[in-house]
Amino acid sequence: MDNAENALKNSLNKSTTPFSRFASTYSENASVQSHVFDYLLEKFNEVATIQPQTILDFGCGPGTHTLKFLEAFKTPHIIGMDISSEMVAEAKKTQNNATFLTADEFKDSQETFDLILASSVFQWVDDWNASLTSLYERLNSQGWLALSIFGPQTFHELAHSLSILMGRPQQLPASRFRTAHECIHILDPIMNIKVKTSSLIKKSYPSVIALLKSIQHTGTSGWGLSEKRVWTPGFIKQLEQVYQSLYGGIYASHHVYFIIAQKP
Repeated sequence: MDNAENALKNSLNKSTTPFSRFASTYSENASVQSHVFDYLLEKFNEVATIQPQTILDFGCGPGTHTLKFLEAFKTPHIIGMDISSEMVAEAKKTQNNATFLTADEFKDSQETFDLILASSVFQWVDDWNASLTSLYERLNSQGWLALSIFGPQTFHELAHSLSILMGRPQQLPASRFRTAHECIHILDPIMNIKVKTSSLIKKSYPSVIALLKSIQHTGTSGWGLSEKRVWTPGFIKQLEQVYQSLYGGIYASHHVYFIIAQKP
């Protein structure tokens, strides 16, 4: 188990910095992530055959979503874990009867769970095989794994607008997100997959600046554009004009996969 959990921690380490930097502003800018979490929990309740008594909120962030477990289930034992110590510190401020741990603290706990839910996390994980193995080993018999994963069509309007403006293809971090097929390929031989579906969630913003700030304050700016660029006011004004001409407004799609599986 240690090898798999070390791989999981190492896989997430490179995305820690942007999330840590905006830990205090994440919740107020993460309406799409909140909607995704709610839908994933709703789908779990539709297919689950148990009332989970031990729950892991994997990648709990500032603990906002962890509160929803307390509303949804009777007296569960809940652990929220995040790779970012700043996120864990924010989560502990909620004082919501859940236990919040950093990745190192979680590794030492050796606890197992009836439900592990990882919402809007795995798009940042490099080694899906080792990471999913680690979570599988943390499940009790008949336990459940529920995942939502952002896919490569996320922010495709922004990527296309930038490509038009700059005269050559531009890749956002989201353009490098993988499809869910790899995840399903790993889980299918070892778990009973009950839900595998996807959704394109579109949100409007009052301006390009508002969209960029939302991306920044949820940490999803990630590794940056494929081409270095100084975002001057003039460049952003031009981007707004291109965006409006292409889409008639400032819209951003969020491409999300939902996977729910049960351990035999």
